[in-house]
Amino acid sequence: MKIKRSEYIFSIGFSAETAIVDGNAMRRYGRLSTEELISEGLYKAAFASALYGGDQSELDMVLKAYNQTAGTQFESADRLKRVLGLDLLDDTITKVRILK
Repeated sequence: MKIKRSEYIFSIGFSAETAIVDGNAMRRYGRLSTEELISEGLYKAAFASALYGGDQSELDMVLKAYNQTAGTQFESADRLKRVLGLDLLDDTITKVRILK
């Protein structure tokens, strides 16, 4: 099962085969584009959106915005991915639990 984009970008953790999702954030911001998430200051969600979509230009856009806002100088999206604790999903996620 591949979880939906909105579920992935608002996942707050994983337990075995289950993605744990912040339902309030997903309902409020789940339809926003990567650029709109950046505008809202939701850098982790924006980065997850770009990662989910596999778009290098979006990853670079989030990296640039994050560096500018946080005053950091991360040189690669891979470094920011590690800092934000994100990774691509694999096929082991078969369930989604949405918290209210």
